[in-house]
Amino acid sequence: MASSPRLPLSRLLVSLQVGMSLLLLAGAGLFIRTLRQLSAVDLARLRENIAAIPSVESAAMSQHGLTQGVESDASVHAPGFRPADKG
Repeated sequence: MASSPRLPLSRLLVSLQVGMSLLLLAGAGLFIRTLRQLSAVDLARLRENIAAIPSVESAAMSQHGLTQGVESDASVHAPGFRPADKG
């Protein structure tokens, strides 16, 4: 009787690990490319385009971007908004 060759479990797991690593590397490369493209966006023009949308009442810009490592503990208050009671 001829039996089909079977891969040991360890070889299968290594193959899966290599495949997942390649997938993660590809995703990281796409993420870095996206961040580079976003850094080239003209934010002033983007703000003007967003403010031109009829349903937008106002638009603002921040001095610090999300990826610049700047932290703030300032509160944000929206006029007319009342948070739900905690309890």
